[in-house]
Amino acid sequence: GRPLAAFLAVADRPPVAAALSEIAAGRRADGRWEVAAARRPERRIALALAAVRDRGALAGVSGTLRDVTREREEVAHLRELSAVLKSLQETGIITERRRRIVYANPAAERMLGYRPEEMRGRPAAFFFEGIPGNPPRLADFISTHAGERGWEGELFNRRKDGRVIPVRLSLTAVKEGGETVGYVGVSQDISRIRELEESRRRRMEMVEEEVRKRTEELQRISRDMAGQRSQLDAILSNIAEGVVVENERYEVEFMNQTLIRRFGNQSGKKCHQAFIGRSSPCPVCGVKAVILEGKDYFCYEAEDKQGRRYELVASPLVRP
Repeated sequence: GRPLAAFLAVADRPPVAAALSEIAAGRRADGRWEVAAARRPERRIALALAAVRDRGALAGVSGTLRDVTREREEVAHLRELSAVLKSLQETGIITERRRRIVYANPAAERMLGYRPEEMRGRPAAFFFEGIPGNPPRLADFISTHAGERGWEGELFNRRKDGRVIPVRLSLTAVKEGGETVGYVGVSQDISRIRELEESRRRRMEMVEEEVRKRTEELQRISRDMAGQRSQLDAILSNIAEGVVVENERYEVEFMNQTLIRRFGNQSGKKCHQAFIGRSSPCPVCGVKAVILEGKDYFCYEAEDKQGRRYELVASPLVRP
């Protein structure tokens, strides 16, 4: 039977009373406030009021009160972490325990296109849930693992303009007294990295195709030139790329002039000793792949003993 105002701090009573009058007059349907408790003003209360109508007539006003003091304290603590994220070049976002954003640094606006005030209050999942390529219920999965030992991985985000971008995200739980009170996420747009990877993949495919064609041509020549190794050597010597012929014992049988100019004549030596400076075969080895394992061709990278890197393609050479 007590009036609602009796539960509110004196300073919060006038706006709530005015809103009740407007609801009773039909000028508004509901209202929400955050107020202080009358007897314990340090407690923060979320108050929601709504008109109750019966056949169009006002029958009463319903209201809910929820103590949000602890949530506000947790949010204040989380916002203290924002100073660390403010100067980062990477996107930094802080969420409370229910994974709603309480802070987004300037880099977040550059990456996602939303102003920080547009992001505050939104669920973090808004930016990645439902995007093709992301697993279902991704937010629950990430949060569970972040609470245990942190989580890092790649996913897709959606910008304000609708464009989908790949990002790498590191997420860490913020704990107080052993309890998770929020999360800190740092992410980076990896679109450029993906573009470079795709460009390299296409380039490797082109190299592999060219090598495949040249290998087929050399094999055809080899079959047509039975007993004429000197002619084959001449053809190989005139190829601009480096060409080496090795046997199943990793021994160099032939080097064309391009390689001889680079390494000197290493015929008869083990390939891993001549070019890499190792005493044993390389972990990734073309001889092993095409001779011992029977692959049609094998594309890989290696570094010589001077630290220069090469793209290598190995293929079997059919002896006449």
